[in-house]
Amino acid sequence: MRYLTTLVVPLAFAGCTFSSHPPAPPERGDPPADEMAERAAPPVTSVRIEDAWLGGEMADLGSFEGDAYEVLYGRSNRIELHAGARGGDEFGWAMLRLTSFTSDFEGAAFAVDTDTTGSVDAIGCTGPEHGRYVFDGGANSVRVRVEPGPDENSRLFHVRAEFDGQGYTEGGFVLYVE
Repeated sequence: MRYLTTLVVPLAFAGCTFSSHPPAPPERGDPPADEMAERAAPPVTSVRIEDAWLGGEMADLGSFEGDAYEVLYGRSNRIELHAGARGGDEFGWAMLRLTSFTSDFEGAAFAVDTDTTGSVDAIGCTGPEHGRYVFDGGANSVRVRVEPGPDENSRLFHVRAEFDGQGYTEGGFVLYVE
């Protein structure tokens, strides 16, 4: 069983626009600007990822497996898992970044009992330690299988990414949507 618990919160940054004209005051009957912004903002979903791990067989590392010591979740359609050197494992370092083309990972495209290929891209890196890589490249095939998680608000993800001439990386994690 994997013991890493990572709370990840997608962050949204609003852009700034500069203008030589001050903003016009709201018309009579228009709601205040902060209320307008609240209406336009997407709903906030709390997501956390637990029990993440990576393993596989890569040319520069050989066989490896370890718990993820770092999990990054961003923009709802990108998940990045790091295992190895900084986490205390002896095999070196491995990273797998998954990007969905079709949906957020908590969305309907990744509902329980789905098995997808072609809708997720992966970039993998491996090397002796975090950020010091020997291999850095895109996967030529990625498979994602989603099963029921340990409770009703969770999904268990299984991932396998094949890297032409370099090997494969696989992993898993439990995604909780609250």
